[in-house]
Amino acid sequence: MNFFEAQAQAKRHTARLILLFALAVVGLVVLSNLLVFAVMIFAGGSDLSPGALGQHFDPAIVATVTLLVLITIGLGSVFKILALGGDGRRVAEMLGGRPVATASRDFAERQLINVVEEMAIASGIAVPPVYILEEPGINAFAAGNSPNTAVIGVTRGALEQLDRDQLQGVIAHEFSHVFNGDMRLNLRLLGVLHGILLLALLGWRLLRSMRYARTGRGRGNTSAAAMVPLFGLGLIAVGSIGYFFGQWIKATISRQRELLADASAVQYTRNSDGLAGALKKIGAAGSGLRAPAAAQYSYACFATAVGGWLQSMFATHPPLEVRIRRLDPQWDGRYVSAASESAAAVVAEARVDTAEDVAAVPVESVFTAVAAADALLARAGTADGDAIGLARELLAAIPPRLHAAAEEPYGARAVIYAMLLDDRQEVATAQERILATMADPAIALHARALKAEVAVAGERLRLPLAGIAMPALEALSPGQYQRFRGVVEALILADQHTDFGEWILRRYVLRRLDEAFGLRSPAMERYIDTEMLGDAASMVLSVLARLEHSGADEAAQAAFRAGAEVLEDGRLSLRYRAGPLEPRMLDAAFDRLESVDGAQKEAALKACVVCILHDRCLTTRGYELLRTLAACLECPLPPLGRVQQAR
Repeated sequence: MNFFEAQAQAKRHTARLILLFALAVVGLVVLSNLLVFAVMIFAGGSDLSPGALGQHFDPAIVATVTLLVLITIGLGSVFKILALGGDGRRVAEMLGGRPVATASRDFAERQLINVVEEMAIASGIAVPPVYILEEPGINAFAAGNSPNTAVIGVTRGALEQLDRDQLQGVIAHEFSHVFNGDMRLNLRLLGVLHGILLLALLGWRLLRSMRYARTGRGRGNTSAAAMVPLFGLGLIAVGSIGYFFGQWIKATISRQRELLADASAVQYTRNSDGLAGALKKIGAAGSGLRAPAAAQYSYACFATAVGGWLQSMFATHPPLEVRIRRLDPQWDGRYVSAASESAAAVVAEARVDTAEDVAAVPVESVFTAVAAADALLARAGTADGDAIGLARELLAAIPPRLHAAAEEPYGARAVIYAMLLDDRQEVATAQERILATMADPAIALHARALKAEVAVAGERLRLPLAGIAMPALEALSPGQYQRFRGVVEALILADQHTDFGEWILRRYVLRRLDEAFGLRSPAMERYIDTEMLGDAASMVLSVLARLEHSGADEAAQAAFRAGAEVLEDGRLSLRYRAGPLEPRMLDAAFDRLESVDGAQKEAALKACVVCILHDRCLTTRGYELLRTLAACLECPLPPLGRVQQAR
């Protein structure tokens, strides 16, 4: 299953769940009306004859009860979704997690960061923030509403008891949840369940008010006072029934998604033993979390986070035995205890493939050929064994000083500034004035010092390096970010011109950070008419055609037409001709493309690939450009090997 199919499947699951929950809500509305009807009969002392019952039927009351139930469920759902938010950091903090500094020198934390960086670069997304939960059990989680807002969390028990292959299997499992759209699906499920549960909670409040009804009213109102606890008990019953079936639906879907994530993790790492070994150790050491919010967020965890008979009834994870035997059919049924060596012994014997202890590989050894758009897009949202190996090579190729700088807030700003510094003397002079007047003096000095190393790293490492810097940049204060953002914009406009390399770095970095700092709302799928979509596609394809086929007008036009044919829209026309790039128009085009559904995004990306590959040659610059475009559209593409001419 490729990335777009997984996203489509998640949407189909969402549609089925909406239907099931809609039926559940209809049932709750009917039960609530029956409850009110029964209470009215009891309070009025009527007999059960048809005529007497008909006197209590009032369409206005039915409409009122129906409206109140729908409002209660709707408001409860919206409140819960907003409370959870699309930001995975909130979930991590609720579980008691602490952020891990990407520049940490602790061995266990360094190994974790290294694995997460490999998976992120291999899959084509920016490195997500990483959290550690000080819990003895072996567990992990992914949370967030999209790849741009996702975080990865791992327990201390997992760091201390899993070896590197096992830890990689667990992280790959969590990344698959990011790619498959499971996080957004679970967030919506929790919201609807909370709305249904509000009916039961309201019933509890009414039941507790019984004592006030007894002490605050006279004896002549015993019938009215009795209605309150009776109605409360009825609401508890109605809400509990709805919650029971809602939890059952949610658990059924979640178990299926966990098995899919296991299969995807093996596909990514090509090593079933790592993931199976982690599950076997969980069987011996446990995966429970002690945080009060563990039950609420157990759906996001790698393994069962809370115990108890009720949790087992609504288990969001398949039994360990089932998961292990799918990965290791020859399993003998015995769980494996973690090694008893001391932390010092583990540190002495273990090895982490960081930029400091792996020799940099030659530039020419990093890329391989790709011949067809379909084959290339089949790699979207994946991180297979080849991609992970290439990610290690890319990490090793980053100069150690540059890598270290990108992993902390002070240096990360300097790295981005250094990427924007121009070689032309007149532009460099203007940028020096900008750094002197707008940037922190020490950071400006650091950026100048890193400029040469950024040039050595080359264009192929710009996207991985910016991705590594992202968690550190998200750790800035709002004031620091506003200053950083202003410097980036000013450096780009120092020559009164924005080239595509500058625009793409700005879009990639500031798009995610603006969302993280609340300056921009997350992209939401919405209906866009074909004319607006055509305008956006025309702009993007025109820029790609001109950049990849510069100096040859006929070749650029032919490449544009080839891409336009994929979209089957005869109204598309070459918009961007030789001359300055129009950043605002390109931003507007991307904003529209970000808001279309998965099928339209896939078609747009395929059109871009066909446009770039029209001359049967894929350059390093062209593919890195495409990866950045894909990342902006949240359809990440993994790195490739050495770029050669495709024949």
